[in-house]
Amino acid sequence: STSGAFTGTAILNNAVAGDTVTVNTAGAVATFTSADIGNNITVHITGITLTGSSASNYSLTQPDSTANISLQTVTISGISNITKVYDGTNVAVLDFSTAVLNGLNSVDSSTVTLDASSVTSLISDQNVGSGKAITITGLKLKGVGASNYTLTIPTVTATITAKTLTVSNTSMPFRTYNGKTDPATPVMGVVNGLVGSETFTVTATAGQYLSKNVGNTSVGITYSGISSNYSLAGETITATITPATVNVVATVSSKTVAYGSTAPTIAVTYTGWQNGEDSSVLTTQPTCT
Repeated sequence: STSGAFTGTAILNNAVAGDTVTVNTAGAVATFTSADIGNNITVHITGITLTGSSASNYSLTQPDSTANISLQTVTISGISNITKVYDGTNVAVLDFSTAVLNGLNSVDSSTVTLDASSVTSLISDQNVGSGKAITITGLKLKGVGASNYTLTIPTVTATITAKTLTVSNTSMPFRTYNGKTDPATPVMGVVNGLVGSETFTVTATAGQYLSKNVGNTSVGITYSGISSNYSLAGETITATITPATVNVVATVSSKTVAYGSTAPTIAVTYTGWQNGEDSSVLTTQPTCT
C-alpha cells in the first residue's frame, strides 16, 4: 500500500502577524510514491486545511516529505513436527502443502506465496531420539511483492524411532535327553533389515525348554548386542531332544550249575541314567532268565 500514517507538528509559515489562522491536519493523508521497500521515498501529503477568521486570506501549499519503508516480517504456521524410522540419514521430509503465511498485507495475500522447491531440511543427527531440531534452508517467498517481506523460518522438530529387525533361521542343536530343561546354546541366524553396510554382532540366548522330555519342545530366544537405532524382538523356536542311551548289564552269580541245583541269581545294573533318574522311570522292568 502507498498510504501511511505520519506524526509530527505542522508549522505554518508566512502568516501575517496578528492574523487568526491555524493548521488543521485532521483530514491529512500521506501517500508514498512507491509501495516497495526503500529509503527516502517521497511522500505527498494532502488534506491539510487552514482554519480561523483570517484563513480565507491565504492559500495553502500541501507539503511533501520523505520516509522509509522497511521489510515486513512474515511467519509460517501449519508445518508439523515429523516422526521417521531410522534410515541412517538425517534428512527430514517436511510437508509444506499445508503451510500458511502470516503477516502479509491484504494487497499481497493473493500474489505472494511460499516457494519450497529448493528446500533442504536436515535433522541435527541421524540417531534415534526425540525433539531433534530441523534446520530448514532454501525456503523463500515468491510472487509480486515478495521482495517487500522477510521470512521467519519456523521451528520444527523430528522424532526418529528405532528400525525393526528380524532374524531368520536361528536354531537349536539336537540335544540328547539329560532330564533337565536347561537350555543349550542356540545357533544364531541371519539378521535382516540393517541399513546400508551397517553391521554389529547379535547374540542369541535361549531360555528354559518348555519340556525336558524326548521330542520337539518350545524354547524362547532373546537377542542382545543390538544398536540403539534398532529394535529386535525375541521369538519362540522349536528344539528337539533325542533319547539318551541306557546300558543294561546282567551279572550271573555262577556260570555253571549242577543239575537239580538252585538256579544262580542274576543282578542287573544300569549305566546312562540322567539327572538322578533310575529304573523306576521304566514302564516295564527288564527281566533276566
